[in-house]
Amino acid sequence: MFRGNEWIIDYHRDGSVDTRDHFGIPGDVPLAGDFNSDGTLDRAVFRASAWDNWIFDDQMDGVVDTRDHFGIPGDVPLVGDFNSDGTPDRAVFRASAWDNWIFDYTMDGSADTRNHYGNAGDVPVVGSFNADAIVDRAVFRNGEWIIDYSMDGSVDSRPGFGMAGDVPMVVTL
Repeated sequence: MFRGNEWIIDYHRDGSVDTRDHFGIPGDVPLAGDFNSDGTLDRAVFRASAWDNWIFDDQMDGVVDTRDHFGIPGDVPLVGDFNSDGTPDRAVFRASAWDNWIFDYTMDGSADTRNHYGNAGDVPVVGSFNADAIVDRAVFRNGEWIIDYSMDGSVDSRPGFGMAGDVPMVVTL
């Protein structure tokens, strides 16, 4: 979990803290993924107030390894293999734009693709919603999950679960 700027990790899922350290500052958005494609999990924070707003810790040692820019304040950062090439990508959901999903497939800070899915006020969520191990996208809107399995902008499923004000979470195993 991420509390303030403290990462509290339970590697064994037994309810006990295995490691606790600091990376980031209060207000950062924590992210995890294999950002450098070395086969191990890395962590990052998205800091909306900074120009180099993606801050990476590839060694999980609390030291900044890389900083770069992608997105603007107000964006919601997202991580997943959005183009199904086997490597992690990043995206931002920009509620203020028509093409509100902005993807950076090469992790070089450039927008490779922009498209529309959802509306301002929606909460973007990514995961494998149809259990095919391929990243899908969804927006959570007032207790409804509006899911796009093929990342083509079409609504494939609209299950209800939760209610307005809930914070949606997805865990893909």
